[in-house]
Amino acid sequence: MKFIIQTLPTIRATDEERKALRPIGRNGESYQRMLDEVVELAQVAEDVGFWGLSTTEHHFHSEGLETSVDSAMLALYIAERTKRLMVGPIGYVLPTWDPIRLAEQTAMVDQMTKGRHLVGMARGYQQRWGNVLGQKYFNGGPPEDMREREQFNTKTFEEVYRILKMAWTQDTVEFKGERYQIPFPFDSGIPNWPAQKLTSTYGAPGELDQDGVIRRVCVVPKPYQQPHPILFQAFSTSESTLRFSGKEGLIPIIVSCWPPTYRRHVEIYREAASEAGYNWKLGQNTGAVRGIHFGKTTEEARNLFETYHLKTWTDGLGPFHFFEAFRGAYPEDETKYPRSEGVFLPPEEWKPQRMIDHRYEYLGTVDEVKRQFEEHLVKVGNPEYFLWFCDQGVMPQDQLKQQIEMFGELIKEFGD
Repeated sequence: MKFIIQTLPTIRATDEERKALRPIGRNGESYQRMLDEVVELAQVAEDVGFWGLSTTEHHFHSEGLETSVDSAMLALYIAERTKRLMVGPIGYVLPTWDPIRLAEQTAMVDQMTKGRHLVGMARGYQQRWGNVLGQKYFNGGPPEDMREREQFNTKTFEEVYRILKMAWTQDTVEFKGERYQIPFPFDSGIPNWPAQKLTSTYGAPGELDQDGVIRRVCVVPKPYQQPHPILFQAFSTSESTLRFSGKEGLIPIIVSCWPPTYRRHVEIYREAASEAGYNWKLGQNTGAVRGIHFGKTTEEARNLFETYHLKTWTDGLGPFHFFEAFRGAYPEDETKYPRSEGVFLPPEEWKPQRMIDHRYEYLGTVDEVKRQFEEHLVKVGNPEYFLWFCDQGVMPQDQLKQQIEMFGELIKEFGD
């Protein structure tokens, strides 16, 4: 199993400091401290055997909770200060990107790090920045209606994904989609290219037609990893996303954690992958995300979980319905909050015990966590990748470093 440490990343501050320094996301001193902390954690994680470090992609987080603005640049910054750690976002929000620019940027980071860039891909869920950054490329941005928005994001995601794969793996690209064309305009091409002799002699074959019209483009550079960087699908819960990931060979980071649900999702992925010609064992090419807290006693570990990790969920993720991942253990949920009718779990259900009962959170001594990890993850789904959602920026830095060092005992037992 390969272990990834996940940070949002977060600017460290008390609630009082966030109020006093608002918007703390624009506070240079606080941001510098966050960069130093993330690098320090990356170095400690590398030392204890973590395979990778992942971040998110979010924008406009004035509150300082997810200041992962330029994920590629941050990955390069961390990679330059570590030796072997794979680094990148899980993931880039594809519907907000020009696909060619993203293909170029990720290939450049992959080249600069000599193959240490991991690339995750996501559909996106935050309208505050998704609507703004996505407006230029894709027909004015996503609609406000939730169902139409989901369909829009899915179609846009898949179109950008197709172009990315082409740009990474083909010497020249042409594409006519619902939202994007290469070249533009596609039907007429781009006439009167002044450097026809140069391009026809030294450029990629096929860029120009016999009349000197641009008909294809060559995206440079190509990635260092071949045929492309290692690809993750961010935080999968829906069966359709799992089937798409299986068909494409993407590595889904499965959020579903209730063991029967988690097992079913792993099997759905393997079934779709098998139909696409991949012969993978159960759990191969899949990932899972969990929270883990160590302590000298179970009570000490639970206190760390409730003091630091829970706040990230209730303040930052709960309002976006991430607690929907914690269904299954309580049969009464479907009566009280029927998902089939679009009813979400209300804030009064965002409790630490729900996260523990659904086997998202593993806590206790190192030996207790090892047993939970074996029983509820390895035996159920046996993922090839495990993503630990750590408390960077929330838990005191020295305390979090101790947690990483204790995590090393888990890696010794279950790591590759």
